[in-house]
Amino acid sequence: MRMLHRFPRVHLLCNEVNRHYTFSNNWAIDEARGQYLCLLNNDTVVLPEAFDRMLAFLRENPDAGAVGCRLLNEDGSKQWSIKPLPDLGAALFGGRSILIRLFPNNPFSRRRILHLDRDMTEHGQL
Repeated sequence: MRMLHRFPRVHLLCNEVNRHYTFSNNWAIDEARGQYLCLLNNDTVVLPEAFDRMLAFLRENPDAGAVGCRLLNEDGSKQWSIKPLPDLGAALFGGRSILIRLFPNNPFSRRRILHLDRDMTEHGQL
């Protein structure tokens, strides 16, 4: 909060109690007035140039409705962040299922976990 005086157009929203992720994001979306909206968790560490690259992508692709970036764990490994829509298959074979823990390379889970076989730095992806 110490830096907010440097950004007079920033509007800080504070919950009196922890209202959790969905409530807080929906509240922020309702209050947002800028051209772009960025939702971050409170423990997010943004790497240098991440916003620049995402903004460049949005400006170069005006039909894009959203942009995301690679999420990394503290050790630099990729987080499993790309998921299909929830259904029975996702429950059985998704990234958090017991089956992927027991059989991490099974073909059913590999089809469900969309990022495993994709290079996210190619083809305009960040």
